[in-house]
Amino acid sequence: MPAGIKKLKDLRRLTTFIVGKHGGVRIGELRDLPHLRGALSILNLQNVVNAMDALEANLKEREDLDDMVFMWDPNAINSDPKNQTRLEDCKSCSSLPPLGQLQSLKDLQIVKMDEVRSYCPKLKEDLPKHLPQLTYLQISGCGQLVCCLPMAPSICKPELEDCLDVVVRSTGSLISLTSLYVSNVNKIPVELGQLHSLVELYVSLCPKLKEMPPILQNLTSLKVLHVVGCPVLESLPEEMQNNTTLQRLFVRKCDSLRSLPRCINILGSLSIHSCNKLELSLVMHTLLKSLQYLGVVDCLEIDSFPEGGLPTNLSSLEIHNCKKLVAYRMDWGLRTLPFLIKLSIRGHEEERLESFPKEWFLPSSLISLTIEGFPNLKSLDYKGLQHLTSLETTEIWNCRKLKFFPKQGCPPLSHIFGSGSVLL
Repeated sequence: MPAGIKKLKDLRRLTTFIVGKHGGVRIGELRDLPHLRGALSILNLQNVVNAMDALEANLKEREDLDDMVFMWDPNAINSDPKNQTRLEDCKSCSSLPPLGQLQSLKDLQIVKMDEVRSYCPKLKEDLPKHLPQLTYLQISGCGQLVCCLPMAPSICKPELEDCLDVVVRSTGSLISLTSLYVSNVNKIPVELGQLHSLVELYVSLCPKLKEMPPILQNLTSLKVLHVVGCPVLESLPEEMQNNTTLQRLFVRKCDSLRSLPRCINILGSLSIHSCNKLELSLVMHTLLKSLQYLGVVDCLEIDSFPEGGLPTNLSSLEIHNCKKLVAYRMDWGLRTLPFLIKLSIRGHEEERLESFPKEWFLPSSLISLTIEGFPNLKSLDYKGLQHLTSLETTEIWNCRKLKFFPKQGCPPLSHIFGSGSVLL
């Protein structure tokens, strides 16, 4: 490629542009050829080492270019230890390049290739059949992509958003898939039950999802389930109780969710955030025998725990911004929890509590105590603290009226934050 090509500023026709390397012609020099029209082939793209250089070429603004061909030497790419390819925001792209030739490709990202239908036809060509070295795959914003994922035994956690059909067509080949993110779907396909290696499943931002299919019992490796932003989902499948591997369940902003499965014996961690219609009808101490962590956050309508109390193996409890539940805190039965070592309570802005804690509220096993967001709290009660001989850290946040600690002594304080003065 002539070194002075960029000086031909009035050039109208150029059929081939060859990207040089090691000080040769850069792709960014196309910026100085604004009047090109017709067809243009750009060769040796493997020599583009700087993304900003490619942006300088400003090819997306070339309205007079009717046909563009991008080519690189797959042998040169296979010898590159980085082996990374990213295709992004190609609104007029109707097919993928021959990625299957890149047998050493390790990092493949396909982003926003079909986000705006009015500007972009269907991206319909298949992905490569086999990429044995691929360890990272991201596909996002390609809702019209109709193909199967490549056979990639080294890939475990692909980032796949808005392309659930691709996953469904590929369940037979995703033998190493351990993590899956599902978003913006009306229905979860039963084919996902074939993903026996799946360890983490994230279902997020599905405004029309009403139910989950009974596939969880088939996911024999599943340990983590997150369900977030599904406002019309009313329940989780009772078949979850047949899953013997699930350890962590996180549910957030599911406004219609009324109940949880009655028996999840193996569950170790349960987080419930912003689920105002949820009724904790299950008897926790008998049906959640393995539960060690429980977090209830921003659930304004939950007013009590089930009859029988909390699971006896509970070691960590967080209750944040649950006005009605905090009001009946003496009914929690914390003194019956011999393994509870961490407690975090965050009040509501309208909370009127002035003294904390009452006698016989906290268990003697506590090692860490966090008190936060009680705007009217004025003092700590010695009678409720004197038996906490194992307590190592106490954090107090946003209790602006707190002024008095017990004269008999203070708990171990690791942090005090608030605008009020503190008198010891």
